[in-house]
Amino acid sequence: MPGMPAGRPETRVAMKATDDSGATLLCTLVAGGTGAPLYLVPSVGSTPLSLMRLARAIDPRRPVRSFAYAGLEDDTAPHRTLEAMAAAHLEELLALSPEGPYLLGGHCLGGAVALEMALQLEARGRDVARLVVFDSIAPLIEGSRQASVGPDDFGSRAAAAESGFRRSIEEVVTRTIGAYPVIGPDAFRRLGALLKLHIDAGVAYRARPLRARTCVLRTEGCGDAVLDGWSRIAPDALSFHDVPGDTFSMLRLPHVETVGRILGRLLVDAAR
Repeated sequence: MPGMPAGRPETRVAMKATDDSGATLLCTLVAGGTGAPLYLVPSVGSTPLSLMRLARAIDPRRPVRSFAYAGLEDDTAPHRTLEAMAAAHLEELLALSPEGPYLLGGHCLGGAVALEMALQLEARGRDVARLVVFDSIAPLIEGSRQASVGPDDFGSRAAAAESGFRRSIEEVVTRTIGAYPVIGPDAFRRLGALLKLHIDAGVAYRARPLRARTCVLRTEGCGDAVLDGWSRIAPDALSFHDVPGDTFSMLRLPHVETVGRILGRLLVDAAR
């Protein structure tokens, strides 16, 4: 897993909640600390353990919880859309924390799931104090056609944007698979099918404008073209923050300590 040494088996984190099928999705990474809990979504193909070092590096310390993907480590049917993933996560979040304001975050494609969670919370009239995404590819936004662009031009641009978005996700997925320890052929086929589903869900997803303050933590290798879409998603409350490493090493020592300090400063005044 990203953030875990290759070849080393992972230990499950104790989960605290279940979905309707009985599969666990929500777990606690850090129980102690002060302030509102931060809810994090890992990247595709990753478990909450990929975010453990980041959760522990946040300074000042605060409670941190994370979500698993249905079907990744069990026989639960996976969610086929980002909207469904977000809704399942929200069901457990609200059962544990019925009152906001809420702090949400996501790594890589997990940032799009966290965004959809924030949008669903806002649609319910809930207060999202902060959305923080880490090297997250900005999803395409719905209703982006401009009057000056003809239908044919718009279709070509939309297809090009979708193709570029798919390539970016597939690159991350390829690197994610490379970080896995050796697994058997059956497990590999199952993982590949799940990752393909997540790629398709990410490409099909269309975001909407978000009111909540949004912070994008980006490494040097995450190009502006990948991140520019966030300015259309959160046009009035957006900030960018440079962090060391790359999409994967930002979650590992030594870079994760710097990332944790930056994240801690962004959250300290967001919600008490």
